[in-house]
Amino acid sequence: MAQVEIDIISDVVCPFCYIGKTHLERAIKKTGLDPVIRWHPFQLNPDLDEAGVDRALHMTAKFGSPEKVQKAEKVVVDMAEKAGIHFHLTLQKVQPNTFRLHKLLALAQMENLGTELQVKFFDAFFVNGVDLSKEENILDVAETAGLDRSEAKACLDDETFSEELRYAESAAKGTGVRAVPFFIFNNKFAVSGAQPVETFIEALTKAEEEAAAQPAKKKPVKSEEEDFDIDMEEELPSDDFDEEDFDDDEFDEDDRRK
Repeated sequence: MAQVEIDIISDVVCPFCYIGKTHLERAIKKTGLDPVIRWHPFQLNPDLDEAGVDRALHMTAKFGSPEKVQKAEKVVVDMAEKAGIHFHLTLQKVQPNTFRLHKLLALAQMENLGTELQVKFFDAFFVNGVDLSKEENILDVAETAGLDRSEAKACLDDETFSEELRYAESAAKGTGVRAVPFFIFNNKFAVSGAQPVETFIEALTKAEEEAAAQPAKKKPVKSEEEDFDIDMEEELPSDDFDEEDFDDDEFDEDDRRK
């Protein structure tokens, strides 16, 4: 089989990123492929206080009222359940600034632990209600993913990682990405949103077939810090969610199914 590469642009606090990643994993299993997966940063709320903010107040400000928040979150919880993920959103009291989380994800990717840490952060935030604005909690999660705690602490304090992260996020946005999750296959075409498993199977199959048809050539593995060179020959159709109350910029209309 030809090699398939997938670049995933995502944020830790994006529920559709977790759901979409789960759908992608199921598609990978069904196709029997073993793609190279790289994670790239995208902050939904880059201007949040570094100490985090009260999540209830944050969500109410986004949606307009507690009732709208409850209605919107029910859609997310139900969608996650169908994907086999058991969200407990009422446990989460703090909306964190995810900049430092992305710094650790960059470190984890360098050690081939990117997906492991991404899932650990997803579970910590959406399932277990862990306050990811607290450094000790962040380091605890990083350690469970396999990172050395002292190395993780040094990463959080390293301004070089901060500069590289800003560049990587700017590179992703420079491709025209305005909402997450965003999945780029073989640097050629993309799938946006938490699409069904069948959509990812279609994308994986297309990527493998196109890669197999290309002359074999050797190319270096792309690092987290490198810019994208995406020729969007085609973007597979993405449906919208049927919840019209998702008018928040965290839940962009491209990520909702009709």
